[in-house]
Amino acid sequence: MTETFVKKSKTYQEQIELLKSRGLVFSDEPCNSEEFAIECLTHCNYYRLSLYRYPLCVEANHEHFIDGTKFSDLWDIYRFDMELRHLIDEICELIEVSVKSAWAYVLSQKYDPFACYDPKLHSNRGYLTFDKLLEKIDDEIRKAKKENFIKHFKNKYDRERPAIWAIPLVINFGTFSRLFNSLKHGYDRNLISSIYCLDERVFRSWLHHITYVRNYVAHHSRIWNRSFTINPVLPKDKPRIFKNSLRYEDKSNPDDVLYRKIYNTLVFFVYLKKTIAPRSDWDKRLFTLLETGETKGYLDHMGFPENWKGKEIWIDRR
Repeated sequence: MTETFVKKSKTYQEQIELLKSRGLVFSDEPCNSEEFAIECLTHCNYYRLSLYRYPLCVEANHEHFIDGTKFSDLWDIYRFDMELRHLIDEICELIEVSVKSAWAYVLSQKYDPFACYDPKLHSNRGYLTFDKLLEKIDDEIRKAKKENFIKHFKNKYDRERPAIWAIPLVINFGTFSRLFNSLKHGYDRNLISSIYCLDERVFRSWLHHITYVRNYVAHHSRIWNRSFTINPVLPKDKPRIFKNSLRYEDKSNPDDVLYRKIYNTLVFFVYLKKTIAPRSDWDKRLFTLLETGETKGYLDHMGFPENWKGKEIWIDRR
């Protein structure tokens, strides 16, 4: 049975009093004072910040903090998550640009500049038929009609849709993931996924997973201790460095959720970065952030195995 909503908006000071009533400690330290907390709550609302409290609360009562927990402890988790999201957003951009480029190049070289619209090369997979997918692409082309490269194509050529090499600039990553998945022939998908030394079945499941994770990042949602419901296919044998660094489901434990945490996603990002941006220091910046998180116990909530630093993929990232 539902109840009548009677809550009223609280001032910043009232929010602090509520946190104090739940056992959160404030002090005169610069990053733990009430003044600092008001500054934080002004730019990060209470409801968003409160979602980070659970690891800091007593197990039986998520409305009460563990004795001695400070406001700075709560804020540090939020800042860690924010920095992690920024790194994920950065690598997702590199991945998106790379896989779209590979897709456009492979299909245009093997077939023609308009292969992405050819129903003979695509099938109905997922909840969108290929016809519906084309409608979605057309809609995204219309939204980009003021872009110079779209206007140039329409003014100069006798085709309604631009060539495949222009499409990566138009469609979002979610649409691209569906378009890749709709390719009829496994050998076409394998031509693209082999660039990253991955089986096409594994690769397309990871593309779907990345769009899902990126949506959380784009909406500034909590990511560090989240359990994902859309999880990718994990490789059974190769590539070795990728397979041996992953966390697999513990089949003997029906309550195991650690394999659904962010750890495996980060392993995938580090693996792809080696091919996509070998000169970037992205992985080293990630490793530095993770070491900071490890000292504060954050990795326990992220699915990291105890021996994660000994996994091959992390060894040369330090």
